[in-house]
Amino acid sequence: MVRDLEEFRRLYRLHIPTPEHAAYYLETLARSPRYADLPALAGRFAAFEARLAAQGLSVADYRQQQLLALRDELAATAAFRRLCAAAVGPAPATRNRLSEQTGAWFVSLDLREANFSVLALHDDEGALGSGPWVEFCAARGVDPVLAESKAFRQALFGYLEPKKVQRVQLGLTAALADDLRRDGLEDRAIAMISHDELILAFPGDDAGLADLRARLARLAAAPRRPAVRASVFRSAALEPGIDLRTFYDLAGDAPPALRHRALVGVPGNLFYVYFKRHVLEAPLDRRDLYFRVENRLAQWVVDDLPPSA
Repeated sequence: MVRDLEEFRRLYRLHIPTPEHAAYYLETLARSPRYADLPALAGRFAAFEARLAAQGLSVADYRQQQLLALRDELAATAAFRRLCAAAVGPAPATRNRLSEQTGAWFVSLDLREANFSVLALHDDEGALGSGPWVEFCAARGVDPVLAESKAFRQALFGYLEPKKVQRVQLGLTAALADDLRRDGLEDRAIAMISHDELILAFPGDDAGLADLRARLARLAAAPRRPAVRASVFRSAALEPGIDLRTFYDLAGDAPPALRHRALVGVPGNLFYVYFKRHVLEAPLDRRDLYFRVENRLAQWVVDDLPPSA
């Protein structure tokens, strides 16, 4: 059983409005394929806590120790010095036209472990190794439970010229968009450009899906550095600023297979209301309505709460 719920929540960006109902929230999340490994992760985290307790350490103590040690090591590398000295031109234009592409097939192309990957691009000596972030951490004895936390990695790189890194990331994303245009992609198919993600839109019919498959095949045939991860989805607006994305796996010529649904833009204090209604498509429970305001527990009032909930 996880003891330090706050650290668990923080490291893995989980919504746990009130600790006394933590088991309910973890079980609710695990009903979605996106969080299917959450019970196993909780078990690994509990074992991680036990290992640290045997050394007289809390998770917070260990997290801070490793953050400072890794930050100092990375800041002393030649790769970091080159990154800081690298010239960057004017920032490429960003774009967000997702709302204009109703019913489209989308593919998100994002830089894997973008902050670490950008630093690795400047690592002429190979001091960072040739593998992903978790391998870099493993070589330094960092517990894998901590190394696998995206929140930990982002907090660490927040000390290492984050604005410069984001500017380089945006340049890489814009360069990918330019390469796709040269490969015949129409500019109107580029629905979004941000500092770490490029989203392409294709018509929502069979021809559009075939075009998307062909585009992914060409990308796979020409690997990039940093590596790019592709995710195929459809998007539906629930209300202004809040979308429901449905992600699919494309295997060969087989029909798209549902992977999971995810919310975008939903306020944290409404997460479980939207998660239950739109991701799980299940009735609300009173515990879905809890949230905190200035360290006090509050509850939403809704019309569709079953009497027995």
